[in-house]
Amino acid sequence: METLREATKLTSQISNPEVRQQVEAFYNSVDPLQKEDIAAAIAYALTQPARVSVNEILISPSNQEM
Repeated sequence: METLREATKLTSQISNPEVRQQVEAFYNSVDPLQKEDIAAAIAYALTQPARVSVNEILISPSNQEM
C-alpha cells in the first residue's frame, strides 16, 4: 500500500481541483495488487516445464480499465 499512499501524496500537488478529484477517484476505485499477486505470477512462470516458454506476463488489477 506504500505506493498507493505515495500516489495519493502526489495527488495533493495537482493544482487543478477538477483533475485532482478525478485522479483521487481513480485511485480510490482500484483494489491495488498485493505482493503475493506478483509472486504467484513469477512462481507460475518459473514452474513451467522446459517445453513451455513464458515470454510475457501482463498483470493489472481486475477492476482497472486497460
